[in-house]
Amino acid sequence: MCRVLITGAGGFVGRHCLGPLVKRGFEVHALSSSGKYIPQSGVVWHRDDLLESNCVRPLLAKIKPSHLMHLAWVTDPQTYRQSTANLAWVEVSMQLVREFYECGGRRAVLTGSCAEYDWNYGLCREYETPLRPATLYGTCKAALYSAFEQHVLDHHLDGAWARLFFLYGPHAPMTKIPGVVIEAVEKGAVIKCSHGNQLRDFMYVLDAADALVELLASDLQGAVNVATGQALRVNEMIAAVTDYCGGHRLVQLGARRTGEHEPPLVVADSTRLNRELNWAPKFGYREALVETIQWWRENETQLVR
Repeated sequence: MCRVLITGAGGFVGRHCLGPLVKRGFEVHALSSSGKYIPQSGVVWHRDDLLESNCVRPLLAKIKPSHLMHLAWVTDPQTYRQSTANLAWVEVSMQLVREFYECGGRRAVLTGSCAEYDWNYGLCREYETPLRPATLYGTCKAALYSAFEQHVLDHHLDGAWARLFFLYGPHAPMTKIPGVVIEAVEKGAVIKCSHGNQLRDFMYVLDAADALVELLASDLQGAVNVATGQALRVNEMIAAVTDYCGGHRLVQLGARRTGEHEPPLVVADSTRLNRELNWAPKFGYREALVETIQWWRENETQLVR
């Protein structure tokens, strides 16, 4: 049996990877810095903060994982773009990678972001679109990617870099589309939006988690966009929410100015994911939105904002 260490296991994406990892046959060791464990059969929890302790080598020596899925990073929805903690995560992530392989680890999958790309290009291809981030977060993710990929190539190691796009679903911070709209209309509050003509590659988090697990279990190397490959207008996503919840009059499209540097299109080329990994999303966005709304209604009092 393969043994995986998953960092950030209690976070938005990580929690959704646990079940698929167990189902895929992994012995799962989940790392959380908060101590808030998610009961899950087949998952062994460990509490440590990678940034606050010298736990990397002892943890790896104790667990002896064959696989690594590294999701932990800055998570505060209000500050992550410019937080100096991004710099610390580059350093500790490379330490984790280096020592994972030194301790006998076989395959690592690290998670990046579409924020690494130059969004002026619109269509994001792994090895064609320039990496020209506009935030410290994106810059640090791109820096880690460059170091990780070179390390893997130089030492003939097994590893992949998953670039996540615009994720939504249960446990997402309620500060972005569609969560911010769901919360407003469910509470009967007016929400001022931009025109909503921007095209984005939205992906349901359960699909993203499934893709990450398939990528970990594969032998696919290098950067891989984890996205639908389909562009959806923001106002279409908003309309789907109000079609289900009501509250059309509460959403004021065009009442907020679009950011000066906000691109009209950000969408992934998902060829590597679809053809080389032979993976495709299982959820349509309307079905996924209904599940997200229903989850919000059941958990409204404990949401991250």
